[in-house]
Amino acid sequence: EAMSDWKGVAISLGNLGNCYYDLVQYEKAIDLYQQYHDISEKIRFRQGVAISLGNLSNCYNCLGQYEKAIAYHQQSLDISEKIGDEQGVASSLHTIGSILLKLENYSEAERKIQASLVISQDIGYKYLIAYSLRVLAKIAHQTNRPELALRHCQEALKLCQELGIPLVKECEELLGEIQATLENN
Repeated sequence: EAMSDWKGVAISLGNLGNCYYDLVQYEKAIDLYQQYHDISEKIRFRQGVAISLGNLSNCYNCLGQYEKAIAYHQQSLDISEKIGDEQGVASSLHTIGSILLKLENYSEAERKIQASLVISQDIGYKYLIAYSLRVLAKIAHQTNRPELALRHCQEALKLCQELGIPLVKECEELLGEIQATLENN
């Protein structure tokens, strides 16, 4: 602030918001993310606006306010598309799809996650590829397509193990559920 580095101030507010988000203090995180958003908008820092909207969405998602979360992430998606931020587009599509899954809107959730997966594969964003494959496996499992679910889940598990990301346990649990379904059919 003393140096009038408003982009730095905005990013710092976002980082503070991340800390409160991690501490499950969503109301405080929302306040900080809103400040991040407002400053970013004022200085025309479009990526900051997109990121802050995504962060606000994540808070509302955790608070169970799914429609509001989708609306914020849709705004983030729109900005990411306009500025050519493919990673931001893929992340927004993934998050919207994951929220739609919670709302049991399986076809729309699958469409968003598939779109996220395609972009993630194009740009080599392996972390998001793994998460998208797991969500696609879950959707296929919940919509009675066990062979597809198994294929997606095995791919997700392999990638999670390769990358060392903490999704391995969730993939193994889902894989067990899918295999049980296949054995019972």
